[in-house]
Amino acid sequence: MHIFEPRYKQMVKNAIEEDKPFGIILKQGKEVFYKGCGVKVTKVFKEYQNGEYDILVKGTELFDVVSTKMDGDTMIGEVKYIE
Repeated sequence: MHIFEPRYKQMVKNAIEEDKPFGIILKQGKEVFYKGCGVKVTKVFKEYQNGEYDILVKGTELFDVVSTKMDGDTMIGEVKYIE
């Protein structure tokens, strides 16, 4: 993945520094689907001086989004993992 948007650059930076997963949900146009996948950064191919990243992630768990809130430009969600 190439991470270039400011809101995602910070999210990925935090995930790498804290060794924590983050979630990816499907969005098509303005439609957001409330299912997603937790992912973990497994490899950083390149970290650019402007904070962009080229990374490899691995899916860990599927989830349903229970609720969301905005934190600046980033959507934060409460999720329920699918067993």
